[in-house]
Amino acid sequence: MRKFLGFFLAGMLITVQLFAQERVVSGRVTDQKDGLPLVGASVTVKGTSVGTTTDADGKFNLKVPSSATTIVVSSVNFESIEISISNKSSVTVSLRSSDKALEEVVVVAYGTQRKKELTGAVTKVAGDKLKDLPVAGPDQALQGQAAGVQVTAQSGTPGGGISIRIRGASSLSAGNQPLWIVDGFPILTGNYQTLGAAGQGLNALSELNPNDIESIEVLKDAAATALYGSRANNGVVLVTTKKGRNQKTQISFGTQYGMQSAWRRIEPISGQGYIAMMREGVLNRFRSNLPAFGSLDNLILSGLGLRGLSAADSANAVTTNWQDLVFRDAAMQNHDLNISGGNDKTKFYISGSYLGQDGIIIGSKFQRFNLRTSIDHKVNNKLTIGFSNAVSRSQSNRIVNDNSIFGVFSTAQLLGSHIPAYNANGTYGRDPNASIDNPLAVALEPTFLANTTTLLTNAFAEYKFA
Repeated sequence: MRKFLGFFLAGMLITVQLFAQERVVSGRVTDQKDGLPLVGASVTVKGTSVGTTTDADGKFNLKVPSSATTIVVSSVNFESIEISISNKSSVTVSLRSSDKALEEVVVVAYGTQRKKELTGAVTKVAGDKLKDLPVAGPDQALQGQAAGVQVTAQSGTPGGGISIRIRGASSLSAGNQPLWIVDGFPILTGNYQTLGAAGQGLNALSELNPNDIESIEVLKDAAATALYGSRANNGVVLVTTKKGRNQKTQISFGTQYGMQSAWRRIEPISGQGYIAMMREGVLNRFRSNLPAFGSLDNLILSGLGLRGLSAADSANAVTTNWQDLVFRDAAMQNHDLNISGGNDKTKFYISGSYLGQDGIIIGSKFQRFNLRTSIDHKVNNKLTIGFSNAVSRSQSNRIVNDNSIFGVFSTAQLLGSHIPAYNANGTYGRDPNASIDNPLAVALEPTFLANTTTLLTNAFAEYKFA
C-alpha cells in the first residue's frame, strides 16, 4: 500500500511539473500597410511543430513550452518574421507585403520586364515542368500547367491537332487559337496539309522539341494586343528556347519508352448471334410476307436478295472481333542529346532528338527528328552577336478516321462480326449486303504520308551605346 501511494504521489508531481512547463502566448497579426487583421496566418514555435493559425480578427492563442524563446509568424504573400517571446504573454505582429514575385523577370514582346511593371495577366511555366512529359509538342505539355488555359486534343492521331483556348472562346466563326511566338518569331499553328483526313489536322507545334524549351509565358488578357496587334486577340504564348551558359561543357542524354493502349473496348456479339439478330429483324419487318415464301430462309434468299443470313450460313459462321484487329499496344519513344557550355565570351547549346509514336490504331504513326544550335558571342563590352538555327523533319502516317463513317474505327464498329477478316483466296472479307469497307483494308491499303520540314533561323547583334 505504501509503495502504491508513493507511485501515485510521484505521478502527480510529474503531471504538475509537465503542466508547469507550458504557458500561453496570445497576440494579434495585422497587415503593416493597412493595419487590417490577417486571417489564417501561421504562428509556430521556432524549431518545433507546435503552432496555430489566426482567427477572423487576426488573433491567436498558442500553448508554448516554457523553454520557447521565439515564434515564427508567416502568411501567404507576406514576409515571415521572428518574434521574441521571452517573458512575454502577449505580442502584436505586423507583417510586410512580399515583393519577390513582383521582381520576377517575364519575357514580353520586345524584351523583358519585371512582373510589377507588367499590366497584363501573365502565367509562366518553367521548362523543368515540361522536359519529362511524354508528349509530342509544347502545346500538349502546357495542359494543366497554366490557370485559365484549356488544352484539348482535336484528334487521337499521333501528331494531330491541338485546340488551345485562353479564358474561353472569343469568336463564333473566326479562329480562337492564340498567337505562338518562338524566340521572337510568330509561327503558324494551322494545318499545313491541303488534303483532309476526315477532319484531322496536322499540328505545326509538334515540330518543336519540349526538351529544348527554357520557359513558356502565356499573356492571357486583351493587353497583349498592344504588344502584338490584332493577332493577339485570343492571347499569346511566348516560347523561349534554351541557350548556352557560362559553365563547363555538359553533355546530357535522356531517353523515354512507353506503351499506349485503348483503355476500354466494346464486347462484340458472336457471328452466329449477329446472323440470328439480323434474321429476327427481317422476320419482324416482313412477317406478313412470310406465308407467300413458306419459310424465313426462302424469304431472305428469294424475296429480299439478302446473302449470308440463312440458317446454313449461321451454322458455319465465323466470329471476327474487329476491335482486336485494328487496335494495338502502341510504342512511344523519345531520345534526346544536348551539349551546352561556354565562358565569359562565348556560349553554345547544341541538341538533337528523335520522337517516334505509333498510334493505337494500326496504320497510324508519327516520327520527328530535331536539330537545334545556338551560339552567343560577346565581341567586347558593348557588342554581342548571336545565332540560332532549328531544323525539324517529321513524317505522319495518316489513316482515314475520326469524323468519317468510313474510317477505321467506325467500320470496326459497323461491320458485322460474321464477316471474316480475309477470304479463303486472301482477299479482304466484305459484307455482300452493305457498303461498309473492311477496317483492315481501310487502315493498311491507302498510302497517306504527310512530310513536313521546318526551319527557324535567328541572328542578332546587340550594341550598348551607353
